[in-house]
Amino acid sequence: MDQFQTIDVSSWPVASIEPRGAEEKTWLEEPPSGDAEPRRWLFKPITRHDWGDQGEDWAEKITSEVGNLLQIPCAPIELATRDDERGLISLDLAPRPFQLFTGMLVMPAVVPGYQVGADRVKGRPGHSLANIRQALEDCIPPPDAKVPAGFSAFDVFVGYLMMDALVANRDRHDENWAILRPADPDLPDMLCGAYDHGSSLGYNLRDVDRQRKIDNREVAAWVMKGTAWRFEHESGGKPPTLVQLASEALSLVNPTVRTYWIGQLEAAETDDLVNVVLKTPGMSDPARTFASEVLRLNRERLLNEC
Repeated sequence: MDQFQTIDVSSWPVASIEPRGAEEKTWLEEPPSGDAEPRRWLFKPITRHDWGDQGEDWAEKITSEVGNLLQIPCAPIELATRDDERGLISLDLAPRPFQLFTGMLVMPAVVPGYQVGADRVKGRPGHSLANIRQALEDCIPPPDAKVPAGFSAFDVFVGYLMMDALVANRDRHDENWAILRPADPDLPDMLCGAYDHGSSLGYNLRDVDRQRKIDNREVAAWVMKGTAWRFEHESGGKPPTLVQLASEALSLVNPTVRTYWIGQLEAAETDDLVNVVLKTPGMSDPARTFASEVLRLNRERLLNEC
């Protein structure tokens, strides 16, 4: 089976430094091809520990490819190296003249006194599905989104949450979703495609822990602990699971939208999902087996509970 390529971006010129987020990231300019405008890609290095490397690169690549299977608008991802540093590049979803506004900037217009996720307020008050739906009310789907005509921005956002549950991504905070504003004020704002999925598929587990969970058949218990703690829940209480949040989101949309997203998940069979993992280089055997089992289990949970 052919594997996904890894691109050496060491010679790509630096466009700017990304100020958002805890880790250093660098915007690079892709070498021009013909008369096309050069594209910007965000290079994100993996995190290294004494015990080994985290897998943000393969986690984000797998999630992007899984999103493609589900027809969910996602940032294109390529595995990459830069000056012998392992990482990934993520295509800029807000090229000029678009302006990108994260949920952190959008939500205060809906929730007076909104407390941003970076403040780490317990229970994440205000960052609820109902408020997000209201914030996206006047928006349309992302550019070139392959969704049925008539879908709203929130209808597409629900797909993001289903994908999060599938890949065990708990990091959909208010800076990890955004809207795009065109330069023409007469044009509507658009939901931005999904991005920043490196915190998925047990990316930060040690191989010894992955293997133990596999051997002891504990992967199912692990996926059940995947909670949507970035979304509003009772302070001091247990947040809903990612699957429960996806189920709630699917209950808020038109039945035809719910049927569409469930149909997309049914069409992406387990073998299709596992094949994406198998095509991804840079993974240890325990990481590959663990990620495949997470996808299998969460697909089954979503189809049973949604």
